[in-house]
Amino acid sequence: MKKNLIFWMLTLSAIMVFTACSKDDDDDGLGDKNAGSNNTWDVAVTGAVLEKSATGAVITGYVNLNLIEEDYSSYEMGIQIGHEGDYDSSNSWGGKEYAHGLTGNKFTITLTGYASGLKWYFRTFVRVNGKYYYGEVKTFYTDEIANTLANLVTAGNATDITSNSTTIPYSVNPDLWTKDADSSIRLLRGGVLLSNNKSLLTEKFLNIRGIDGIYGHLDNPDDFIIELEDDLDESGEFSFMLDGWFSSHSTYYYCAYTLYKSGKYIFKIGPVMSFATK
Repeated sequence: MKKNLIFWMLTLSAIMVFTACSKDDDDDGLGDKNAGSNNTWDVAVTGAVLEKSATGAVITGYVNLNLIEEDYSSYEMGIQIGHEGDYDSSNSWGGKEYAHGLTGNKFTITLTGYASGLKWYFRTFVRVNGKYYYGEVKTFYTDEIANTLANLVTAGNATDITSNSTTIPYSVNPDLWTKDADSSIRLLRGGVLLSNNKSLLTEKFLNIRGIDGIYGHLDNPDDFIIELEDDLDESGEFSFMLDGWFSSHSTYYYCAYTLYKSGKYIFKIGPVMSFATK
């Protein structure tokens, strides 16, 4: 089995600042907000996620043109949507999906071709005379297949720890992907990620940077990420033996990961574990 070691040592040149959305993350955008009669309390009202798939969703929204005070001859409406790496405090994040017609004050949009395994932010928008009205921000995940991918590689407890070396065991089960294969998703590789900075081992950080950005600059020149790569073509129990990479009396962090492509490159990681050198 091919196993490669890729050393990511340079760090982040730009930081994106994220704000929490007004909808609790565990709500997942499901269910209309019970306020007003037929969602009529604002010009633009964000609706619900009616259905989800690995690469899309069916989303509703509400538009109440009677609340617009100025005269207008035309308007646009739809869903503003962006993934976790797009979303920020401005009004320009993500992209727009346009609705074409209302049933009463409600529209429905079917989203397709979106990347699996990401958290998506969305809200209703209405544009009248160049002015935008927005509903509240809600979220949902396209994660069904991605959750399977996250279990392809499992990391174990580090062993044989010395002042500058350790062995990290891991297991691979490619049958999980064969069983649930999807033609829209291409599995690239997996293995173990290791770092001296726990905050770098998050899906948010990895997916914001993307496959190109992760090899760029990190904020702290002393930080590093090591990619212990496996081609995932063989089932079994394996291990990576690392010697000379560490400082004594220091703590290091690691996790299993998979990298796949579904429209864009996406990392899925397992629980972050740690060990301390002697």
